[in-house]
Amino acid sequence: MRPTADKVERMTTDIAVLSGKVEAAQVAVAKAEGAMEKRLEGMNEFRDSLRDQNSTFATKESVEERTDLIHRERRQSDERLGELELRIARAEGRAAAYTVAVGIFVSIVAIVARFL
Repeated sequence: MRPTADKVERMTTDIAVLSGKVEAAQVAVAKAEGAMEKRLEGMNEFRDSLRDQNSTFATKESVEERTDLIHRERRQSDERLGELELRIARAEGRAAAYTVAVGIFVSIVAIVARFL
């Protein structure tokens, strides 16, 4: 059985339609691939920027080292402050003792002067 001219024309039309659809699908796939490529490039740029940013962050070890140094310096400052407070207290005590001694001396001189 031979195809009729009508069937051949319909098949030719169907082939042309299918060829158009295949071509449109290929164009759509190419566009999707291009969009995916751009998206992947953007993701890679984002990853690179995260890596760059991560390199500027302090490490746990360096933070602990710096914190220990700060604590040591704080203890030393507290010790020096305690020593200074003790010196001031001693100086104030001496000054008070001298004041009392001078007051007693003046009182004794005044008493002796009265009897003279």
